Amino acid sequence: MSDFTAGTGFVLVYNTATFANADTTGVWTGAGLQFGGTAGANELRWATSGATTTTASASWPFVTRTASTFAIVQLWAFTADAVGLQINAYDGTNAKANQMRWSWDTSGTFAAAPQFSSFVSTAHTSPTPGAGTITEGATPDTGASAGASTSYLKINAHDTLLATTGTLVAAGPVGTAPTATTGSQSLVTTTSADWLTTHTTWGQAEGFTQGGIILRTIPAAVTANTWPILMALFCGPNLTTGTLTPVVTVQYSYT
Repeated sequence: MSDFTAGTGFVLVYNTATFANADTTGVWTGAGLQFGGTAGANELRWATSGATTTTASASWPFVTRTASTFAIVQLWAFTADAVGLQINAYDGTNAKANQMRWSWDTSGTFAAAPQFSSFVSTAHTSPTPGAGTITEGATPDTGASAGASTSYLKINAHDTLLATTGTLVAAGPVGTAPTATTGSQSLVTTTSADWLTTHTTWGQAEGFTQGGIILRTIPAAVTANTWPILMALFCGPNLTTGTLTPVVTVQYSYT
């Protein structure tokens, strides 16, 4: 038994079908995003407008803060600096259920249940709630006080693993529509055969002690599977300005 094959054994796959068809006829043909994004490759990128499938990372359009919080409405997956596809199933809401999936092959065996969240950097230090980054949130945008601030990135995960992307989960909407303050400051466990808290509340991506989602069970050994997940990224007047690069992280151990 061993770890998954480096690069291709464990990736993030995404649905590029039109928004109208995302929950009925999924399109998962884009190359999966591999771990360790660098130099513009293997990146998730959010935008409000102005992005294309060939927009390089250095030329990525700005998102302008406003006086109130709002969901960023576009999400793109780039396998190389200027080679990407739009994840059309994403619109910053809970409308569609078939958006993205963690996907692994038969090359590895889990020793514990996988979990995912986001961090400020690849150092993966524990976030400081209210520090103003995407991962750490800011008051009052994402919480009533600095210590209670949640991540600007909201997440959800289904408890059911699916052997292939050809099988879709039930159509959205998924639970209550997330807002900038959605999510508890704890690692939450998937709910049996459903999205979080029986199709109700979303989680938030503030590391693994103040946020994140962990699968309820350990996946079967040497068995290919996909784990359906959702994201919704918010912006607000107190979000730090500049080039923000939260590190979306999936953590697992193997045997």
